[in-house]
Amino acid sequence: MGYQVEATQDPEKFKDLTTSFMPDLILMDVIMPEQDGLELLRHLASNEISTPIILISDYDEQLLNTVAKIGSALGLNVRAVQKPIGPSAWRTLLTGDGRPKRGE
Repeated sequence: MGYQVEATQDPEKFKDLTTSFMPDLILMDVIMPEQDGLELLRHLASNEISTPIILISDYDEQLLNTVAKIGSALGLNVRAVQKPIGPSAWRTLLTGDGRPKRGE
């Protein structure tokens, strides 16, 4: 789909990548080892990162939407997407043509 991808589970590398790699899009799970998505959203907001963020999770949809609302309140461009997400839904999501439905 034309994206150059960098991936990490390390929160410090993630923070470095948001400034050194300068991504066009950030895909981020809400629940991660070492730091959760909310902590990383706070970091992105404090560094005025304007990159669109897609939060994903297979945990409770209400939790996912609450974290996304907090990210938006922090001034971030955040969307929440519930897992699982199938290949066609990822394609739709990444090309900006719409919002995928769970399990699509």
